[in-house]
Amino acid sequence: MKTVVRSLSLGAAALLLTAGRASAEGIRVYGVSPEAQVRAEAVVASGSDAGTNWYNPARLVELEKPGMALNMDNLFVNATYVNPLGQAESDRRRHFLVPAFYAATPFAKGRWALGLGVNSPFGVATAYDNDSPFRYITTGGEVLLTAVNPNVAWKATDKLSLALGANYYQSQAELNQQYRWAAVVPGSPDGSMKIKGEGSGWGVNTALSWKPREGHAFGLSYRSQVVVTLEGKNTEIANVPAPLQPLFGTTFRTGGKTTLRFPDIVNVGYAIRPSNQWLVEFGGHWVNWTDFDRANFDFESNPAFLPDNTLPIYWKNAFALRVGFDFKKSETLSVGGGYFFDKTPTRESTYSPLIPDSDHHMFT
Repeated sequence: MKTVVRSLSLGAAALLLTAGRASAEGIRVYGVSPEAQVRAEAVVASGSDAGTNWYNPARLVELEKPGMALNMDNLFVNATYVNPLGQAESDRRRHFLVPAFYAATPFAKGRWALGLGVNSPFGVATAYDNDSPFRYITTGGEVLLTAVNPNVAWKATDKLSLALGANYYQSQAELNQQYRWAAVVPGSPDGSMKIKGEGSGWGVNTALSWKPREGHAFGLSYRSQVVVTLEGKNTEIANVPAPLQPLFGTTFRTGGKTTLRFPDIVNVGYAIRPSNQWLVEFGGHWVNWTDFDRANFDFESNPAFLPDNTLPIYWKNAFALRVGFDFKKSETLSVGGGYFFDKTPTRESTYSPLIPDSDHHMFT
């Protein structure tokens, strides 16, 4: 099978226009701060606005005064799925708004700093026609996530800074597909099936920033896995066949739950400042997608036509390369850009049009 993904993003921040965010690596969202968008996420060793709260909060002590950063992505995606028989289906979810907000303040003469971020680092949304060739697998769905991330940073020495924080994830998910009632009552038309749930979970993050000598900086950050159990009373199958309606009504409803494991993330970067005007950073990240292996659906009521089931995922760990630059033309104007390459974590054997993904080459 093949998926072709094309995207265009328009982002805005105070007095700064940025572009260049792709779709996602799996369900991970790119460029969730203004500075990260400009420099293709190569900001782990050199982030200098409040958005560094997400990429490397140890750098919050480098801020000279309190600050805020606002990011509002306007993301357009054009994805087409082609199955092994050559049948093509286009995703109808083309437009997304992805907001993010950060605030930070140094104190104790710059030896300490506090930061707070609210963003959407994971998410996906797709929609396909109810007569698509894979309608009994999926007709789309969505995973939405809001992350609240407070951090405290400490400048241990003039060269070394450390940070510790908490990650609170609040998520909602919905899975849609067509249900083949004809397999239960021959001759019956399909019904629309919807599974919805929401839940929350906690994790931790830590980071360091090290400046071995003038003009050089190293950054490293780690975010732990967060396990979210999604529960709800919103599982339903519409258009119940007439022979079953005395037992289940025209629409069958029950509760259910599933668990999603949002992965560990390791970010690393090395920045070089060859002059007062130029800054260049090289880096990358590792994402532990192998723990995102399956989604087990456990239903409160289990009639013969709705047994508990498992959606296999079994993704690969993802590695990414980043390079970004910043050129300071004056005290009020700078120009930035970058490049990153990501390999998709999805596998051919468990690929699903629910999450259209491919390798990414992106220039910003």
